[in-house]
Amino acid sequence: MLCDLAIARAFRNPWHYSIDLWKYWKAIRAPILVVRGEHSDLLPSDLTDRMQRLNRLATVRTFADSGHAPPLLTSDQIAPVVEFLCEA
Repeated sequence: MLCDLAIARAFRNPWHYSIDLWKYWKAIRAPILVVRGEHSDLLPSDLTDRMQRLNRLATVRTFADSGHAPPLLTSDQIAPVVEFLCEA
């Protein structure tokens, strides 16, 4: 997949460290689908575990053999998204 591998640099700047976004995450009252690649360093599994703990409406789908996020181009990647949308 073609992407800017330096994209993670934007998340390392300290400007957002003092902002508590978890209170907004906990306040979401709609089903949430979190899609991540198995080897993502932008959205590591410990973070998605916390996301699920803090908001029980969150469903995390981790795709093997995918970097940061799956491109959602194949039927095995698209099917979980369609399933989520049909249930929501």
